[in-house]
Amino acid sequence: MYFCVENERRLIIVGKVGAGKSTLGNAILLSNVFTSGQNFGSVTKEWKQDSCIRRGIKYRVWDTLGVYGIGEQREEACKQIARLTLATFPGFHCIVLVISATQRITEEDLRVFKDFKAMLGEHAFQKFMLIVFSGVSKEHVQDLIETNANIKDLCERCGHKMGFVKDIDTNRHLGDDDEFFVHVNTIFEENSKKGYCHMMYNSTFEKINSAAKKIHKRKQISFEQAFQEAKTMALNGDDSKIITS
Repeated sequence: MYFCVENERRLIIVGKVGAGKSTLGNAILLSNVFTSGQNFGSVTKEWKQDSCIRRGIKYRVWDTLGVYGIGEQREEACKQIARLTLATFPGFHCIVLVISATQRITEEDLRVFKDFKAMLGEHAFQKFMLIVFSGVSKEHVQDLIETNANIKDLCERCGHKMGFVKDIDTNRHLGDDDEFFVHVNTIFEENSKKGYCHMMYNSTFEKINSAAKKIHKRKQISFEQAFQEAKTMALNGDDSKIITS
């Protein structure tokens, strides 16, 4: 499912706890709005969103829960990504996967990769994913890829779309000409300036639209207000209220 909106880029940042995803988000936004686990002794507990304008383009960034974990944390992270397909309406333009060169890729990490593939589809990996390596220079990243079969396979799956952030920290902001934005805008152009929503969005959107009609009739408010209320329920994971509203 595809939608086209000019002059806006919607980015979902995912990665292992401590990889630098929140710090990357802050570097994109030119402001320390996301909590970095590396610097504050904590991690993102739920997804957060903020935006900035660069050269007339609005970048909307979603920083997610650290998606690599076990048990409930991993399950919640997967649910969170599913809800983000709705939050990024009318579709995200890029999934930014942050991988730290200083962290080992484990079997649990590989299971999460498979979870993403199952939820978002192989097409999302191939067309909309950008891998950003933190803690390594562009010159040395090829050695990292060649010595790690799992990372090499992941890079091949996303068409070798890669970015590099050697010294990521809370005080570093990305310039407008940074290679990261070149990659994001290349992905945007290659996908005909269209965002992507997984097919799971269809059924959720239908439920929200149906709930909005009921809310609109019951509360005598505008349909736009009713739709936003129903959408908020969905983003909070309150499916029961969506169905019965």
